[in-house]
Amino acid sequence: KKWILESNSFHNTLVDRIVTGYPKDNIKEYQEQVGYNDKLIVSAEHYHLWVIEKGTNTKLQDVFNNSGLNILLIEDLQPYRTRKVRVLNGAHTAMVPVGLLHGNKVVKQTVEETFTAEYVQQLIFNEICPILDFSKEEILEYANEIVSRFLNPAVVHQLSSIALNSVSKFKVRVLPSLLDYFNKHQKLPVNLTFSLASLIVFYKGKDMPINDDKEIVDFFNKIWKIENIEVLVSKVLENEDLWSANLLNVKGLLENIVSDVTNINEKGVEEAWKIRNNN
Repeated sequence: KKWILESNSFHNTLVDRIVTGYPKDNIKEYQEQVGYNDKLIVSAEHYHLWVIEKGTNTKLQDVFNNSGLNILLIEDLQPYRTRKVRVLNGAHTAMVPVGLLHGNKVVKQTVEETFTAEYVQQLIFNEICPILDFSKEEILEYANEIVSRFLNPAVVHQLSSIALNSVSKFKVRVLPSLLDYFNKHQKLPVNLTFSLASLIVFYKGKDMPINDDKEIVDFFNKIWKIENIEVLVSKVLENEDLWSANLLNVKGLLENIVSDVTNINEKGVEEAWKIRNNN
């Protein structure tokens, strides 16, 4: 106990690095390079950032100054966490249902293909970045860096992998941006709102890689038996177990989601997005 209390310090940290997991498509090549059958290999991008909330510990500077790594020692971690969760993670989560419904398989494809690329660009630069508490120059530099990382040809990031627990990810990564945008501008953000509609259609389950808690999957299986789209969407938005809030209280959200869900079902995700953008 004395050693823990007097010889250690504990710090909030943030890691920013895209790790796509076991490189099954190239595993034989890598195993030949290392000379043995390594089943713990993971693939990751070269980019890395480790943010450490230093507090009152003055020794950390000496430890990490000459590490040669991209490490930031800062007073308050929260702005960096918000930036990473909203921009990097938020863009990932918001692009998943739209990309998969469009037939895309990986992040790079989604950020390159004409329709989904424009959707992601508008989402990041028009709706997420402007509401974050960073200077315009700083947040744009970070956002451009994120898009460049998404386009890395060596990072094969499957949308189906990001789709794991999509509802809880949406609540943490995307919904706060949607609500902050609405509160700031008193109007709904087109692309963040469209991502919620696409998420609802994604959980319809037809040929989609759904991987979530049984309660959530059962809920969507049940509500998708409802023929009236407005009733169906109302059931989703009012479900506080999903969102920790009743989203029916967001003015205009029900009408927008009903319209988008209807159009996605009837015309496909690309045409539905074009209709929303022209309204």
